[in-house]
Amino acid sequence: MNGTMRTPTLTPGWWDSTLNSVFELMRYTLQAGVLDTYTDSNTRERRPYEADGFIAAAARILVQREYMWPRHSHAWVIQYPTSPVEWKQLTPFLGWQDYMATGQPDLARAFTETMYDRTMISYLENGTGILDTSKMGQHIVDWMPKGREEDETVGLGEFTASNHHSVSNAYCAHGLELLSKMMKAAGDDEKAADFGKQASDLKQAITKYMWNGTAYCDGVCSEVGGKSLIMSNMFTLFFGMVPPENIPSVWKTIKNWGLEEIGDYGAFFYLGALSSSYYAPLFSLPDDGSAVLTALTKCDKYSWCSGLRDDNLTMTRESWHDGTYSHPWGTSGMVGFFWGILGVHQTAPGFASATIRPKLGSLTHAEGTVPTLRGYIKVKAQPASVDVELPCNVDATLCLPRSSADKAIANVESTTLLLDGVTVTAVQDGNHICAKQPVTCGAGGAARRLTSSARVLFT
Repeated sequence: MNGTMRTPTLTPGWWDSTLNSVFELMRYTLQAGVLDTYTDSNTRERRPYEADGFIAAAARILVQREYMWPRHSHAWVIQYPTSPVEWKQLTPFLGWQDYMATGQPDLARAFTETMYDRTMISYLENGTGILDTSKMGQHIVDWMPKGREEDETVGLGEFTASNHHSVSNAYCAHGLELLSKMMKAAGDDEKAADFGKQASDLKQAITKYMWNGTAYCDGVCSEVGGKSLIMSNMFTLFFGMVPPENIPSVWKTIKNWGLEEIGDYGAFFYLGALSSSYYAPLFSLPDDGSAVLTALTKCDKYSWCSGLRDDNLTMTRESWHDGTYSHPWGTSGMVGFFWGILGVHQTAPGFASATIRPKLGSLTHAEGTVPTLRGYIKVKAQPASVDVELPCNVDATLCLPRSSADKAIANVESTTLLLDGVTVTAVQDGNHICAKQPVTCGAGGAARRLTSSARVLFT
């Protein structure tokens, strides 16, 4: 079954048809819109770009059990980089994506020094300990819907320009963290310690100069008037930099902006921040999945739905209604389906472990299959129950789905969990209720079923 692309079922609700159509648009793009490498677009610039790979490869891994395709493309673009600052800074993230998919730090081992240099750590200021981003080159911060490298992000009130961009500083700090972990896995403890120390020092300096008490400013707080707009909040939450006690307010800032005017590159980080991912420690989020569901199903100008309706799309475009008609990074919504709605979260390289915590919003049923190195993980979720088929070599923590059908917060004291009909110890994971002990496959490969003895209610 290697190479099979799986389509989830998400029903019912008035928007089930839209949701399934948007998913199929993305799935078909990943199947038919790529050849032997990821590209900007096969109808325009037929070469890999770091950001195209970051998004398209992450999406394709979620629907196809094949890992050499992204590894080959990553290796090529690492040797032949493109010009935007953030694209270069993505280099260690490409290595991390490959490491999590394969369980092997081969790319990081092969391109250690290049990954290190592409973090842009060489632009560190001696006085402040943060990066001077004014000398790096052309920043994108976000790729706007018009697909032009202008100061649209600033003009639209999404970011504040300065000589110390928060986004590139955050990219550097988290890139060093990921590289340190990969070096540890590769057995190079000296480099792991060195990169980890530099990441820690930079994060401390970022906090000193860019933290306003509740969120990260767009740059040094005194230089940007204390402004903390959507881009700074979105990227720092995605990178796992926000303290747990401030996540709800930062998450709300991101959710309230929506997908408007942020393009497909921005949509990947938007949905990743609202869902959590393997690029940062798994963090708890305050909603029931409604924000992700809204982003995937809305039908205004900045939506996949309007592309289907107005442009008669069969593949995703470069940016909503602009650019090429076969742009694989338009599949950024895939992370919303799998990380957000189905709640399939990889917690160890090679999918040795995972956490399954669906967030259904108003859906009454959602199911899908995630291919992994160890086999297929099949999830069927509905309010108050989840069924998961697991490979026998994967340890998975199962959590009851959250749903807008639930009206009050449940806690472990008032909830009795049943795993395959047998009472198990429950623990609180944010607003999810989870089985304390991880599980593997059921007898004869049967699905493991988590329910509660009474209807579990959430806010």
